[in-house]
Amino acid sequence: PIHNPSGDLIGCIHVASDISERVSFEEELSTLVQEVEARNSFVESVISNLQSGLIVVDTDFRIKMVNAHVVQLCKKTKEQFIGSNLADISPELYEDVVTGKTAAELLASFGSLHLIIGYTCVDLKDTFSSIVGYIINFKDLTEIIRIRQELRQKERLSAMGEVVARVAHEMRNPLFGMTAAAQILEMELSLDPKQQELMNSLLKESHRLNNLVEELLHTTRETRINKKRVNLISVIDISLQLVEAMLNEQKISLNKNYYGEVWLFADLEKLEQVLLNLIKNAMEATKAGGFITVAVESDDSYVSVIVTDNGEGILPENIDRIFDVFYTTKKNGTGMGLSICRNIVEAHGGSLNASNNPDGGARFILQLPLGESLT
Repeated sequence: PIHNPSGDLIGCIHVASDISERVSFEEELSTLVQEVEARNSFVESVISNLQSGLIVVDTDFRIKMVNAHVVQLCKKTKEQFIGSNLADISPELYEDVVTGKTAAELLASFGSLHLIIGYTCVDLKDTFSSIVGYIINFKDLTEIIRIRQELRQKERLSAMGEVVARVAHEMRNPLFGMTAAAQILEMELSLDPKQQELMNSLLKESHRLNNLVEELLHTTRETRINKKRVNLISVIDISLQLVEAMLNEQKISLNKNYYGEVWLFADLEKLEQVLLNLIKNAMEATKAGGFITVAVESDDSYVSVIVTDNGEGILPENIDRIFDVFYTTKKNGTGMGLSICRNIVEAHGGSLNASNNPDGGARFILQLPLGESLT
C-alpha cells in the first residue's frame, strides 16, 4: 500500500514472480529424498537379514555399527556395542584383523560361545578415498568344518578300519597268552633281582601293547554313549583330583576358573576320559613352574570347558591334523587319544577344537549342548 503524508491510501504496488521453477525443484528434491530413504531402508533390510555377522569399526577399532546377527550372537543390544572396542566382542577376531589380515578362518569367542569363523575385512573409505574404518563380515563355519572333518575321518577309518580291526584281533589272543605265561613264570620261579627286573619290563611292555590293541579296536567301533544327568563341575573336580599328585610332582600350578553347578546329560565315564586326556596333554606340554587353566563358560544352549597351558603351543601345520587317527607329535604317542576324545564329544552332539593362545601355549575347547535329553 502507498499512503500520502496525511495517511490516506492513495495506491498500491504489486510485485509478482514466477515460482514454477522453485516448485519443480522442491518436488524433485522431495523425490530424491524419498529415493534415498527407500535405498537406505533397502540396505538396512538387507544388512538386518544377513545370515552372517557384520561389524563396522573406525580406524581405532571402535564399533560404529553391528547388524542383528551380531546382536543375537552376543546377546546384547545395539546400543551396548556402539563405541566399544572390537576386542570386547571377540578378542581373537580383533587380534587377527589388527595385524592387517583381510581374510582368514579362526577359532573365535563371542562371550561364552566359541565358533570357527571365516571372515573378510575391507577398508571403509570416505568421498576423498581416505580410510575411515573397516567393514568386517564373518560367518559361522563350525558346522561346515565339523562335517568336513567328520567326512575326512570316516574316509580314513573306512580305508583302514577293517585292516586295523583284523590285525588287532589277531594280536589279542597271542598277546594274552604271552602275558599269562609271563605272570605264571613270575609266580612259580624264584627270580633273582636282575631276572625280576627283566620280568617287570616284560609285563609292563605287554600291558602297554595290550592297551594299544584296545585303543586300535576302540577306533574301529562306533562310540556308544550311555547318558545320564551329571554335574559337569563335579566331573571336572574328580578329573583334577586324579592328577593332583602329578601336578604337584611336576611343580605345575592349576588355575580353576569355574564355580557353582552345570547340569547336562552325558556319559559320565567317557566325559571323564576326555577331560583327563585334555588335562594330561596340557601337563605334558607345560614345563616345571608353568600353569594350566581350566575354565567353564555357558549360555542358554551350550557349555564350554576350556583347558589352556603356557607351553610352546601347537605348530600351525599340526592344528588341523592333531585329531586325525594315528597322527601324533609325541615321541611315544599312538595318535589315537585326541581322535577318540573327539569321537566321544561328537557322539554327545558337541565339538572339540584346538588353537593357540595369543600369549603362548595351547587351548582346547570342549563344547557340549545343555539340552534336557537322554538321546
